[in-house]
Amino acid sequence: MGETDYVRAKETARRIATGIGGAVLLIVGALTNDGIGLVCTSILAIVFLLGWGQLLCLPHPHAARLVLGVITLVALGIATWGTLTVMSFALGLSVAVTFVAEMLRRDGRPQLLEQAAGTFTGCVLVVMLALWIFVWRTDLGRSEVLVLGVALAAVAAVESIETRTAHALAFFNGAVSGLLMSWLLSIQLWIGFVLGIMTAFIYVLVGRATRGSSRISLMAGMSRDLIPHCALGLIAYIFSLLLV
Repeated sequence: MGETDYVRAKETARRIATGIGGAVLLIVGALTNDGIGLVCTSILAIVFLLGWGQLLCLPHPHAARLVLGVITLVALGIATWGTLTVMSFALGLSVAVTFVAEMLRRDGRPQLLEQAAGTFTGCVLVVMLALWIFVWRTDLGRSEVLVLGVALAAVAAVESIETRTAHALAFFNGAVSGLLMSWLLSIQLWIGFVLGIMTAFIYVLVGRATRGSSRISLMAGMSRDLIPHCALGLIAYIFSLLLV
């Protein structure tokens, strides 16, 4: 095996491990108590924020990491002890903290727009990730997370491999795993099918948009691999509301 093949195989293994590992943490959080669920979500948020600045090649990744850390604490705190209405405060705060951090820069603020936009985007994804805690509390929450978690793992296992049929297999795996979990959990089959397709769509969309960006570093790649897990937090919550 040549050096290029080795690097590619190592990157593929990282994508699969991160995708499946993140899905497992979401499932564990749904099946346990609030404390363990908070720990699981915190692990995902920490891994995500550590590599976000490097993933986007921001001029000041450490400043972005600091802002994301503050918003992570606020968002997870609100998700655990607050309400969804209060969660809007986290988004508003992220705008303020992002620009305060930019105002404190003393280097002439080069690439100001790129830094601010990249940092705020990361904050939005962190808030979406925190919404998983609200999903766990809904009537269909735990069953929905089980379906989404298994679908995430099934999609990550094939979408992470760079082949011509990876996208098609991702949708196939998402649909089949969603249907199978719906049958096992005795919920309507169409729910599992839709959740599986949505999971595959988000994963494929993010993969296509960021495929060339994950080779910067290990942490940047892991941050990229957790984008679907963050985005699906919002989709899962919206879907749970529609089913109530």
